[in-house]
Amino acid sequence: MTIASERTDPLVAAAEAGDTYAQFRLAEALRKGEGAVQDLEAALHWYRAAAEQGHADAQNNLGSMYLNATGTPRDVDAAELGDVVAMGNLSDYREDLERLALDGSLTATHFLARMYERGLAVEQDNAILYAWVRWGARECGPRADDDLRASLPAWLALLEQDLPAADQERGLATLAVFEAARDALHRDWGKRPA
Repeated sequence: MTIASERTDPLVAAAEAGDTYAQFRLAEALRKGEGAVQDLEAALHWYRAAAEQGHADAQNNLGSMYLNATGTPRDVDAAELGDVVAMGNLSDYREDLERLALDGSLTATHFLARMYERGLAVEQDNAILYAWVRWGARECGPRADDDLRASLPAWLALLEQDLPAADQERGLATLAVFEAARDALHRDWGKRPA
């Protein structure tokens, strides 16, 4: 990827060579405009590259960029209002959100739950909604957003009260699929599940 700042220093070379730490540092510089022209789209690219290799801070910052519409449209909110372009964007980065959620990002998990709850860029599915909410409550770690974390018990209780038993059972089966996918990601990233 060509960087808008036209930086040619060793940090760029290391990031382009796949160095996770360099990708994260470059994303930080591009997001903040420190030592480079601020380029939020390029920052998003480098955070994603580092996040896909398991860099926890990059995963968190990528989720924050999506949540706060920094360098990317706030597509969940726009899609809820019927914005067709936003729905397409959600579809385009759903796999990124899934990888982030499987690695413990509560922000990504929350977005996916909202997508399945409302049928935004995916088919509405209460069982998968239930699975993502349970996943967030059970698997998302301490770096999770406190407000989102605080909302999970009530959301889960409401789902357990309102969803038919068949949807809940299918959601629990989906959790096993999520666990297998997480374990496969961690093997690919050279990590061991916690």
